[in-house]
Amino acid sequence: MKSRCFWCLIGSIVLIGISALQGQPGSDYWEIRRQAIESYQKKDYRAALEKLLESDRRVPGNPDTIFRLATVHCRLGQYQAGMQQLQRLLRMRTYFDLKQEPAFAGLSKSVQFRYLLTEMENLRTAKAFRARTAFRIADPSFLPEGIAYDPKTGSLFLASVHRRKIVRFDREGRLTDFLSAGQNGIWSISGIGVDSVRRVLWACSNRFEGSEGYVTGMEKQAALFAFELDTAALNRRYPIQGLGDNHFCDGLTLASDGTVYVADSAGLTVYERKLGESNLRVLLGPESGISPQGLALSRDGRALFVSDYMSGLYSINLKNRQISRVQEDPPDSLAGIDGLVAYGKNLIAIQNGIQPNRVVMLTMSEDGLAVRAVKVLEINHPLFGEPTLGTVVNHSLFFVANNPIEQFLSVHSATGFPEPVVLRRDLR
Repeated sequence: MKSRCFWCLIGSIVLIGISALQGQPGSDYWEIRRQAIESYQKKDYRAALEKLLESDRRVPGNPDTIFRLATVHCRLGQYQAGMQQLQRLLRMRTYFDLKQEPAFAGLSKSVQFRYLLTEMENLRTAKAFRARTAFRIADPSFLPEGIAYDPKTGSLFLASVHRRKIVRFDREGRLTDFLSAGQNGIWSISGIGVDSVRRVLWACSNRFEGSEGYVTGMEKQAALFAFELDTAALNRRYPIQGLGDNHFCDGLTLASDGTVYVADSAGLTVYERKLGESNLRVLLGPESGISPQGLALSRDGRALFVSDYMSGLYSINLKNRQISRVQEDPPDSLAGIDGLVAYGKNLIAIQNGIQPNRVVMLTMSEDGLAVRAVKVLEINHPLFGEPTLGTVVNHSLFFVANNPIEQFLSVHSATGFPEPVVLRRDLR
């Protein structure tokens, strides 16, 4: 799930006073971004430019930073530098409505800028989709997020952010509740995963504004739940706490040996819980400055891939704990990845943090430390709202097509929302 308190993360993250680590943003990256935004809002464009250039050095592929750089350059009359930043965005295949930004008024007569406007519009309207509807939920306020598959029973499980429940779609096409609303004190449910061998369903839970029953002033909570897969009985609850008071249990993935890996996007932490252990242990701490969203294991189980909504993709060597930034050979942006799913030696990424939203296949290098090619699978699907998470079943990707959580948090109502849809995309 996109970190729902994403910008408050910038303002409230506990800094531990280190500079950027090799290939990682560093925890002070978030303070640098906060200062850049604050300076821009105060129209101190020279100070904003300094901080944005440092942000771009730390995280060179973030479209939001690049767009802000373009606006600041133009505010300072540096139009050629602004054009260079906008051309970077075009090469990355990310759309921005350039006509709505007053800072670019000085570029309006430029042939280069008019070309950019045309190409940006082509990006916005590009269509490529083959996914078909797998099933729907007849409750517009369900707000679907996590999805998981049990190969033993052939059932798909779908989690609700707002309704605080999990439903099961069985192989006969029947839709029933697996968890009832708020069962065992669970709140909004984001990422889920099934351990089919040990018969456990794992679920990320958060008490926040998107939860049904949340009242302003309630203490926010984040926790990992484990339920018996065959009975839905609670097995154990693992509170997510630690450095700082801002946490969001975003997503998880499971290893064949029963280890579960958990992303705390607001706490800048990845946890692991090995089979038989009673507590979560820190695998990746906030000193890296990485805000984990999607998690996926390499085919050999030796590396954990971690997507950061702002800065792209990372690989953690699970033997020596070394963290490496995954290099991007193509110019495409790897920012905005919410869902991350392994498919053979490659990865499938669901990007709802860039425009247009899309689903892509990432062809990985043999060592898993570089993306060799980006193939767009789905873009501008007519059923897209905000696509979120997915799971692979044999050679098909099942993924959530439309979770309008951002709109819900703005209007606090699901009136007029479409029915939630899960799509199926053949990967062959």
